[in-house]
Amino acid sequence: MKYLLLFLLILIFLSCSNFNKNKDAKNSQSEVLFYSDYIIEGRKLAKAKNYKGAATKFTYAFRENPNHVQSSHIVDAAYYWMLADEVDSAFLQLNTFISDTDYVMKKITDLTKDRRLSPLQKYPMWKTVIDGMKRNRNRKFPNINSELADQLDEILYQDQYYRKMIDNMESKYGKNSTEIKNFNKHGYTQDSINLKKVLSIIDKYGWLGAEEVGYDGNTALFLVIQHADSATQRKYLPLLRDAAKKGKASSEDLSFLEDRVAIDQGKRQIYGSQIGYDPILKQMIVLPLEDPINVDKRRASVGLQTMSDYLMHWNLLWDAKSYEQNLPYYEQNMKSIQKKYDSLNILKMKLE
Repeated sequence: MKYLLLFLLILIFLSCSNFNKNKDAKNSQSEVLFYSDYIIEGRKLAKAKNYKGAATKFTYAFRENPNHVQSSHIVDAAYYWMLADEVDSAFLQLNTFISDTDYVMKKITDLTKDRRLSPLQKYPMWKTVIDGMKRNRNRKFPNINSELADQLDEILYQDQYYRKMIDNMESKYGKNSTEIKNFNKHGYTQDSINLKKVLSIIDKYGWLGAEEVGYDGNTALFLVIQHADSATQRKYLPLLRDAAKKGKASSEDLSFLEDRVAIDQGKRQIYGSQIGYDPILKQMIVLPLEDPINVDKRRASVGLQTMSDYLMHWNLLWDAKSYEQNLPYYEQNMKSIQKKYDSLNILKMKLE
């Protein structure tokens, strides 16, 4: 009887333990869903011109799910508060970038050239935000080459400008319009200019780390190579690998270029960073991916967010088992998917 009672107690303990683990897992998933729900609801309210309601939804998302906050969403929230004529609340959001003393969340040049926020630049608080971000950068990197860092910051802005504008341009003029063709042409020209500048810097100084040019400058080197032609990507991939080993480049950036080169060579990507458009399904998809069931483990090993979090950028849900079942279809139709993806390649930014 004593042993039977002991056995029952062990079973109860194990059941409670498993219940708590499942509960924790469900809570983690719920956090992501709640954050996404708030953001989606906020965008809907903004579209209906209920800017205060939109800003409030974003603010709820930040407060309830601080681990999922994205810098672009902070800027969106500030923009909506501004449109709601609540300037103090707008700057309350932007002050997040000052308190970010590790200087990782937002690019200074990105913020200063965001035309949506231009009305806020007349307020003294704007200078406080920008000066605070610069102090954070200089405090974080006391030996930074400011001149080279500023040059790369500008390159980074130019690299991202066309990619961030494409969706609005297509909505306004149509995908096959003359305006879009001209816009694409300017984008390709700017990418060519950026590439020449970046290759000149890399060939002269090597792959510069954040301590030399700041996070933004280091990101600029990666993104310009990431958006270059396939031959350039293959040529500089070994250099990026070496830089990552030495701590002068992030493993996250390396994973993106590894995936891009793999896809261009007709192989499966490893980390799931490359997204394409399927003209048959008429939706964005994850391009062919090796072992989708375990992709989150690989992503975690290089510091990437989960697939579920990553795919929020495209309002896509991640179901590894379903994806694995559809993988033969994606690979079979890769030519049509890749062709569409190539045409959008210049105009799709790498999101953090």
